[in-house]
Amino acid sequence: MAVPRSQLRLTDEELHTFLTDSRTLRIATVDDDGVPHVVPLWYVWHEGAIWLNSLATSARHGHLRDARPLGLVIDDGDRYEELRGVRMTGRPEIVGNDDPVRIQAYRLFARKYFNVDELPNQRSYETVRIVPDEIASWDFRKIPSGRDRKVGLAT
Repeated sequence: MAVPRSQLRLTDEELHTFLTDSRTLRIATVDDDGVPHVVPLWYVWHEGAIWLNSLATSARHGHLRDARPLGLVIDDGDRYEELRGVRMTGRPEIVGNDDPVRIQAYRLFARKYFNVDELPNQRSYETVRIVPDEIASWDFRKIPSGRDRKVGLAT
């Protein structure tokens, strides 16, 4: 029995919880020669956006500073019937330290990864906001009898 992809999508509430609770994303940018540059990063999901702290001297940060289109993937699960995740596209924006929403996101980052309320401002990092222009999600745990490998997906 094939399952329509629409039934495997995360609901808005599931999406919010998954993005809030997950710890690592993979971000894909493209360098000047058209070569993909993919790295794992910590992030927070806040007010409908992904927030990153990016080392200002990294190659990746140059791509972000240029506001090049990018892709993100956040996923988990080890076996087929456990797989779930989110894929996004968007354009990055460097956010100044005085932005009030950036301050909220930075505090969430401090709590999520370091269990503290504040992190010292590090001049070697800049904060990046990515408001997704496309989001796709999946949760294979929603496949009926998901442990039965005979179950497939409809296109």
